[in-house]
Amino acid sequence: MSGGSMNYLYCKLENDADFKQTTPERKAFALHLVKVAKALHDIEWVDSCNYRPGDESEAIRACLAPGMALEAAIEAANEAAKELREELELACAGKRPNAELTERRAEATDKTTDA
Repeated sequence: MSGGSMNYLYCKLENDADFKQTTPERKAFALHLVKVAKALHDIEWVDSCNYRPGDESEAIRACLAPGMALEAAIEAANEAAKELREELELACAGKRPNAELTERRAEATDKTTDA
């Protein structure tokens, strides 16, 4: 694929997010949007196979408050631990995983591969 995986959302942000910068908050927000547009660009280019996976990380982190990536990783780890406990309980009880648990595991896998 070559470009456009997000319909060039970063271009829309760059071109259409034009507003009066009359306060320090508005000026800071405008600068933040420039960073967000860069992150969207890099994400789109990775998803379109123009950049390598991971090439977007620096631009994304520039948009995040300190600790946000760690919080997301902890949340993902907690969800994985919960699913592991459920699977272990089923295995120890000699039961096969039910369809709901299998479906949740598939959805979780889809989320991680989409991210």
